[in-house]
Amino acid sequence: MKKNILLTFLFACAAIFTTKAETFSVTLRIVDMTKGEVTNPGTSDDNIDANIYTWLDDALLPLNPRTPADWWYPMYNDPDVSPKGEMTLTESALVWSLTIQAEPGKYEWSPGAKSADWNDIRNSLFPFEGDEDTNNLIFEVAADGTITGHTELVITEVIEYYSGTMTLAVEVPAGTEEVYVRGLYGDWATPILMNYIDSENAWVYEVEGSRIPKGQVQEYKYYYGEDSWEKIEANEDGSMRGDGDNRELNYIEGDIQWDTVLAWYVGETALEIVKEGKDYTISTGNGSLKITGNVNNVTVYTLTGAVVDAANVNGIYSNAALSGGLYIVKVNGISEKVAVK
Repeated sequence: MKKNILLTFLFACAAIFTTKAETFSVTLRIVDMTKGEVTNPGTSDDNIDANIYTWLDDALLPLNPRTPADWWYPMYNDPDVSPKGEMTLTESALVWSLTIQAEPGKYEWSPGAKSADWNDIRNSLFPFEGDEDTNNLIFEVAADGTITGHTELVITEVIEYYSGTMTLAVEVPAGTEEVYVRGLYGDWATPILMNYIDSENAWVYEVEGSRIPKGQVQEYKYYYGEDSWEKIEANEDGSMRGDGDNRELNYIEGDIQWDTVLAWYVGETALEIVKEGKDYTISTGNGSLKITGNVNNVTVYTLTGAVVDAANVNGIYSNAALSGGLYIVKVNGISEKVAVK
């Protein structure tokens, strides 16, 4: 009997301590002050009155499962989808909305448009600054249900965009297997893979004018590899190209903008250049230059042609007494520019 009473008491305590957190209703809204000129353009029958949707933070999905399952949530009334959104026209605006449930916490959301090839609104219809590093919209729900942050985006005007395309082309160290560009269209989170054109010995990307507001300067940088933020292009002095060193592009339809990456900054202290097609590898670090492989003779020059070092070697050349900057390095009679940090 005492055992049963004890078990009942323990189960009651467990129920108290595992009580589910209270949930609160949160309404996300897109308020289009142009009354649909921006968000409801009617570019196709599929988009009319059914254009705006949103991505939701993964942490919101358990309380707001989409039926049928998919990653995007309509902000209009789709009879075949739940939770249901709503589109309403008031005297002053066209409003797209979605009401969801949320426990206390911090959440992200990012609205997009079908008419913009399913791109985020900020990268297509109406450029705006989001929150924190992701540039998504963020809101918080307090324990008492108080909601702060961005649950609403107000679109105030029609933004004119360019048309056509222009070409971004870059020459990089030989042996680079993949080149990505980040920052175009205001999107630093998504790396864009460039295409290698053998006849030009360059990596290229066709910049889409329809995603750039007229008069807006595009900032960007090049990266070696999709997943690593550390493999980034280096400045001419060998330092990492940082936040204040972004490249800039002024869009001109049909034009070509040429860039050059002299070296990749890899990790916190090293620069690395891989020379494919040659049977040696050049790597640089803090005041150092190392060449390994089929290396017989090496001469290091300043950019003005003064000899810094010359050596006959058997497979390995190393110099740890260089000042940071650019050098001309001749290996087995072949010269190239090298950046040393």
